[in-house]
Amino acid sequence: MPADVKILFKIAKQTIDKERYKSIKKIKEEKEIISVLKYSIITKLERELHSLEKKVKNKERIAKDVFFAKTKLIMLRNKIKNFSVSFSEEEYNKVMGLFLDIKKEIQDV
Repeated sequence: MPADVKILFKIAKQTIDKERYKSIKKIKEEKEIISVLKYSIITKLERELHSLEKKVKNKERIAKDVFFAKTKLIMLRNKIKNFSVSFSEEEYNKVMGLFLDIKKEIQDV
């Protein structure tokens, strides 16, 4: 198994749910594994992004100052796009760090 596939499996294990991860591991063809892993990871990240955007909008409706959270959401969207090109562990860590920053920002508002 090539190193890039191992990295994808490592990232997927941290990101997607266990059942989906187990079903992906059962796939035999390497190209199919890679495409399914990439799709699953990006889909999960985009769903989490959408969830955070909804939370920020709800905070904004009740007249809270969410400028920094909104700015970080824009950065996060771009980081996810950047990650979807490289699928590097370094980019993934940046994305996850930004997720944590935004969640903390939402709680602090």
